[in-house]
Amino acid sequence: MRHFLSRVGLDPETLTDEVRRAGFASLDESVTTGGGVFRSEKDHQAMHRLFVSLEGKLIAHAADEITRLLKYLDRISYNGARADEFAVVDLGWQASSARALQTLLNLRANAAREKPRALRAFYFGTWHFAKLAVDAGCRLSSFFFHLDEPEGRRDLVSECVELIELFFGAPHGTIVGLREGADGRMEPVHGEEEHGAELRAPIARMRERAVDFVRDAAALARPGELLDWPGNGFGYLETVLTRLLCHPTTGEARVLGALPARDSFGGNSPTRPLARPPTRWERLLYPARLRHAYQHSFWKQGFLVQLSPREVVRAQAAG
Repeated sequence: MRHFLSRVGLDPETLTDEVRRAGFASLDESVTTGGGVFRSEKDHQAMHRLFVSLEGKLIAHAADEITRLLKYLDRISYNGARADEFAVVDLGWQASSARALQTLLNLRANAAREKPRALRAFYFGTWHFAKLAVDAGCRLSSFFFHLDEPEGRRDLVSECVELIELFFGAPHGTIVGLREGADGRMEPVHGEEEHGAELRAPIARMRERAVDFVRDAAALARPGELLDWPGNGFGYLETVLTRLLCHPTTGEARVLGALPARDSFGGNSPTRPLARPPTRWERLLYPARLRHAYQHSFWKQGFLVQLSPREVVRAQAAG
């Protein structure tokens, strides 16, 4: 509960009475599962009642956030003459941040009786849900797959979206707002650190190795050569991702599969490994644990490659 309120900019400690009236025991009550959904429809409806009761506070906070964001846009000279010099750049997948910003720009233009300018946005890949950003007027470009097309590349990333996200992990918490610094400059406000100590070091190593690879490859290859191999603009990347995500070695699966990820809400929500089977003794003594671990693994191919052929059959039969 505490995270639901803090993530929308409210102070949870001042809302304990409202939380109890909505039907929750305390701010520390957990209302979502490890799979990122509400534990029950009762909790879902209670959360809805709580946010409806806080409508006035939410609108006031949103108005304050919008004022700061528009001030930031003015200070970087985002206007009609320079609109094409700015863009939103993100990993993916639904382009919700670009859609929100485009909607805000549309409202501002309408209030000034001006024609809205299309925001440029660049993503690694986007699901079909990102069409809402396009419908809002955003000029959306996707590198690897766009609005679920081509389906083959979309399905390839879907083998383990969480691992792709870890590859792109930022060295700081999510930017949840803006504030005006002492010097008058607008500064980002970071939310709670999503990655614990067990993830920060591996992410830093992955980032360093990626930069090393790009530097070495750029020195050896002609401009655009890597993207052109073996005959199309995505051959190299598609080949590497197919090999890793669909046909990992046992060693790769053990190392990468041990990395934790979460798909539930809040910085202190539980994590689980991408693909880590139970120990050999656990698999022998408690067969049901193998089935449960496989069903809840993020990376199915990484999980299976660590098993014996007989265990693969048992795990897949459960899936």
